Amino acid sequence: MFADHVQVVRGNGQALGVCLCHRCGKLFGFNPQSVPTVADRPLCRQCIEVFRKAGTPEIVIEPGAYEAAYEAADERTLPEREASLPELRERLAAFREAYEMCQYIDHYPDVVRCRQLNQVHIDRLTARIAQLESQDDAAA
Repeated sequence: MFADHVQVVRGNGQALGVCLCHRCGKLFGFNPQSVPTVADRPLCRQCIEVFRKAGTPEIVIEPGAYEAAYEAADERTLPEREASLPELRERLAAFREAYEMCQYIDHYPDVVRCRQLNQVHIDRLTARIAQLESQDDAAA
């Protein structure tokens, strides 16, 4: 849907697009399904307002366009007890990556909430991995 310069961070059943605004270069977060674009490039809310004031045809900003999108549950949100140790480690790495990406745009309330939820998942996964590793050590 978007060019390579757009990152989509997923976690806890949510997706948040992150990129630099095509017009002003400001880093911003958005709903990858409904963000306004010009030539398939996402624009921040302030730049959309500039386009509107300049007389550009009406660009619709859908409700939630600059918030995280809720997605259907996928394998990253399944209960940890059903996954193998390598799968848990892979999931932990993905949540840590999402957590780090969110630190650069933490002035958005939804991003702050997403980062908090990612930390909860990181803590749960870390505890579950430690539990499985101790079981493996006891069995060996």
